[in-house]
Amino acid sequence: MKINHYLSLCLVALLVSIASLQIDTSLSFSNQWQLLHSPQLAVSFADVFFTHSQLPRLSIAILVGAVLGVVGSLMQQLTQNNLTSPLTLGTSSGAWLALVIVNIFFVDWIADHSAFAAMLGALLAFGLIVLITGVRNMTGLPLVVSGMVVNILLGSIATALVILNTQFAQNVFMWGAGDLAQYGWDWVSWLLPRSLIAVVILIFAPRILTLLRLGQEGAVARGLSVLPVFSLLMIIGIWLVSASITAVGVIGFVGLLTPNIARSVGARTSREELVVSMLLGATLLVATDCLSMLLSQWLGEIVPSGVTAAAIGAPALIWFSRKNSKLKIN
Repeated sequence: MKINHYLSLCLVALLVSIASLQIDTSLSFSNQWQLLHSPQLAVSFADVFFTHSQLPRLSIAILVGAVLGVVGSLMQQLTQNNLTSPLTLGTSSGAWLALVIVNIFFVDWIADHSAFAAMLGALLAFGLIVLITGVRNMTGLPLVVSGMVVNILLGSIATALVILNTQFAQNVFMWGAGDLAQYGWDWVSWLLPRSLIAVVILIFAPRILTLLRLGQEGAVARGLSVLPVFSLLMIIGIWLVSASITAVGVIGFVGLLTPNIARSVGARTSREELVVSMLLGATLLVATDCLSMLLSQWLGEIVPSGVTAAAIGAPALIWFSRKNSKLKIN
């Protein structure tokens, strides 16, 4: 892709981000710009709300969207399956179930071990999928079917635990729906350093993913140890998803949609797909959050961003499934 394409994507992301800051605020552009440079000048409620709620919400939406876009592209390229994502692999539900268990039964672990618990749950979910499908079927439709079954199963268990333990799990109910609302910079500061490992994917993964496009035998013939590399990159992806879920809850559609959109707009190489998916992921999640905030204003009720994402992602999953089926028939 040409540099102009990347600049266009960045411009769209910037415009969507600016639009998100105009929702539910009375501040002018000049006041917003002033607070961006000098947040200590916040005096009125509108100033404080903009500085400590709207800006952190936008920041974490960009960060989580970018992470999920990169991970979605990574997983799809690793499995050579356009329907693979943290959602369809069941890793999101595994991470969420682990967080629910920690919040109910191991309260003392919440502050220090939530991300590792989420990663353990996601890894166990992925391990269950591998046991069901087998290593040889990691690139086929059985992978997606098994992932969705595991996703539904673990998600149902997590929901049941929340319902049966409402006195202990009320604080995680909205979290499970994917809530991007922020009341300070704490979660942004927590998630940012844990997401920097995504840089490793952007730098080192493209060459490996390019070799994997040749097939397992072709990659092995060129000196690539497929199983260790596959496992390492998948673990890195699962860690990023687990950290994101720990911060904002389950956001389901970004990792599925962005790589497919990236390919449709001209991303051809592995590196291009990763970078474009990252930019699209940030843009799509911010746009989805805008829709969520507008619906909340219109309905007078809080509409979590994850719910809006699911409303978009479910039809998208059906559309991509039908598209893949038609391509295989042809």
